[in-house]
Amino acid sequence: MSGKGADRLSVHLFSKHLQFLNFTDMAEVTAEMGFDGVDLTARDKGHVEPERAVDDLPKAAEAIKGADLKPNMLVSGITSLSDGTSIQYLKTDDQLGFKYYRMGYFRPKKGQSMQEILFHGNDALDELEKFNRSQGQHGAYQNHAG
Repeated sequence: MSGKGADRLSVHLFSKHLQFLNFTDMAEVTAEMGFDGVDLTARDKGHVEPERAVDDLPKAAEAIKGADLKPNMLVSGITSLSDGTSIQYLKTDDQLGFKYYRMGYFRPKKGQSMQEILFHGNDALDELEKFNRSQGQHGAYQNHAG
């Protein structure tokens, strides 16, 4: 990876490919490969399970920092703040330096139109946007085939 200072592109490895490793080994292998950080899977079946985020995200962040990497990106399953755990999850990841997270997917119910999905998701996204802004975080949405 080349470049200097603010002009330097920061490249993070999607940790899904290293989920067979513990936090420390994942971070060390990522650093050995020359990446700047880890895009940590903190979702169902990820390195960090959502219900364990408050306990495990600090351990993952410590391992990432211990490998001289930055803990600033993660992949979540969050689509709203209404589930009771998303706010604590996002506050925890923010305190640890994770400023960017990929959100979960809005999955259509059988027979639901795209307009209905967008209509119902709009309120949740508005609420998330306000929360993210107050925390200095950024929730990203990936358009994914399949």
